[in-house]
Amino acid sequence: MKPTPFSCGPAGPDAHLLDRIRCRLEERLNQKIRACDCVRSTVRQSSSVYQVRIDLETDSLLAWIKILHGPDGVDSRKASQTLRDADLTEFLFRHERASRAFGVPEMLLTIPDAGVMVTRHAPGERVQNLLEAIPRMTWGPRNIDQLADVSHRCGKWLLEFQSLTQGFCPAQGTEAEPPYQKNLDSMVDQASGRLTEAQAAGTLVFSREELDGFKGQLARLSAQSSGEAPFCAVHADFFAGNLLASPDKITGIDFSSSTYGSPLFDPGYFIFQTETLFKNKLVPKATPNVIIQAFLDGYGFSRSPGEFWSASPGHKIVRFSLNASRIVSCSNINGMSMPRRFIRLRHARKLLEELKSI
Repeated sequence: MKPTPFSCGPAGPDAHLLDRIRCRLEERLNQKIRACDCVRSTVRQSSSVYQVRIDLETDSLLAWIKILHGPDGVDSRKASQTLRDADLTEFLFRHERASRAFGVPEMLLTIPDAGVMVTRHAPGERVQNLLEAIPRMTWGPRNIDQLADVSHRCGKWLLEFQSLTQGFCPAQGTEAEPPYQKNLDSMVDQASGRLTEAQAAGTLVFSREELDGFKGQLARLSAQSSGEAPFCAVHADFFAGNLLASPDKITGIDFSSSTYGSPLFDPGYFIFQTETLFKNKLVPKATPNVIIQAFLDGYGFSRSPGEFWSASPGHKIVRFSLNASRIVSCSNINGMSMPRRFIRLRHARKLLEELKSI
């Protein structure tokens, strides 16, 4: 019998894994697959993603196959990530139909030991693409109104996500390794560790005394914070690249980093990443504030972006943690050209100075 043509392109997974995916999909869809062709693919450091067109006996569908990198096995890190992603996606999908404006993809299958997730294609444009397409030197009211509306709907999506998942821990009760809590204490510990790492590397010149000063700031903020809001699921990679915008819906994707903990982290991460995106774009200075303000309005935070970061010791801890992580990232300049090294280290020094004012 001739095997079913099933391909993710020349850089796709091996034949054995493709066969496992095909068999599981046929069981899930209750149809034989006549062909599967790769539309496009993206290979990242942590995963490979393939958009595929699957021809069935009666119709066809577009789907996404995501394969996490790393060692295989039921006890592997990527198995836990896959189980968390699937559990949270399926939980949210059950609630999706109650709201026309809130969306997540339909999970078609998972193979946790191989880090495989297959989802039905969800329509929409990546919000990151919309932001990156802003003209460098021209900016009209129509453009800003459209993007502000999209950003406002992203804020509403996050508000609903957090409301739906209060007290929810992804993959609880499964074989997945329990996720770490993304709470204020863990963010303080992470920030301290990242700054220690950056100082020890020696790429950035800041003294041990300055490091101790930063740790003192963190300790004071931690002591001042009290009574965290009720825990909820945390996307943990909530930025414009993981949101799809269509005319009537925002769809959240990629929950493989998800955990549970403080509701302050996801909005802070979105704002921080949006600020970073616009740092290198030649647009009017008001543009980032308009986009971020619209997001905060949708999220239900009626004050300015600057006031978000100073709203409480918890908000300041989130900012401190995000700055510290970016400092470590920008300090890693091995193999880079001299101009790129200069740009990254200059940005890291600015972030260090920002820490002193938090």
